[in-house]
Amino acid sequence: MTNEQVGGYMKLLCYMWQEDDCCLSNDQGELEAISNLDSTTLQRVLKCFVEKGNKISHKRLQVERKKQDEWRRKSRLGGLASAKKRAKGGSRVVQPKGNTSTSTSTSNKSSKEDSASQKKEHGNKNVNNILEAIRLKVGVGDFKESKKMQRIHGMNLYRLMEKISPTEFGRRLDIILSDSFRQKNCGSLNFIYKEIKGFIEPETVKSF
Repeated sequence: MTNEQVGGYMKLLCYMWQEDDCCLSNDQGELEAISNLDSTTLQRVLKCFVEKGNKISHKRLQVERKKQDEWRRKSRLGGLASAKKRAKGGSRVVQPKGNTSTSTSTSNKSSKEDSASQKKEHGNKNVNNILEAIRLKVGVGDFKESKKMQRIHGMNLYRLMEKISPTEFGRRLDIILSDSFRQKNCGSLNFIYKEIKGFIEPETVKSF
């Protein structure tokens, strides 16, 4: 595999691992967006995966997921058995008196911090900003893709903008939107990304 293929392969595995069934939709457009590979390169990488109906999966990943599920099951049973054993022998934990409100306050604080941490982990301010800016510029209420795919395309668009510079990114988008045919398709982030990435400078009409 080339470095590009390895990168796309690893991205597919990472996104696949986040799914409950360790599978991804066998949709060419979605897989191209996730892997950030062109269709030809993607087809070579997909030879490492197996089809499961309208989804794709990975044999080794499925094995590792089963191992993890089994480990969780055994850990849960062990925890229940340990709690049952402690209950029979009586609780040895001494609860501090008059500390209920403090404990509740601490618990609520921890819960809020955990929630904020989760939001920070799954959200990206730069991605949100570029998605909102493009949405307003294109003039659509929302994009055609699912929220999950919007985040993926948003990350790809943000990386592309950093690579070519915000000025060049905006210039290319303006030219794309000035074309009535292409403008109609700009409700799709996948279309916008491909158009900006594979941008071809329009020919200028020479006057004689």
